Amino acid sequence: MQLSRTEAIRAALAAGTGKNGQKSVSTSSVTLTDDAFIGSHGVAVKAATSNTDKVYVGIGTVTSSNGMELNPGEGVTIKVDKASAVQAISASGTQTVAFIQT
Repeated sequence: MQLSRTEAIRAALAAGTGKNGQKSVSTSSVTLTDDAFIGSHGVAVKAATSNTDKVYVGIGTVTSSNGMELNPGEGVTIKVDKASAVQAISASGTQTVAFIQT
């Protein structure tokens, strides 16, 4: 039986095989984490609901022109094996993104 993505994330975190964290991002592209953990289900990224502006996420160096736009409270799952491959940038000020990698 194949698990849904949500079930896979829950199972991985319960087993201690996932990674999660939060990152403050500003107007310069930053990597979500320097952790070299390799997962198999991808990286879920969510903009904090308390953010006051958009954030942009993507693979490699991200700008407001090439990143996926996330409004406060929005999220996306990116099918990569390392959260360290994902970068984020804010449209203005300092914003927060959370991530879970399994």
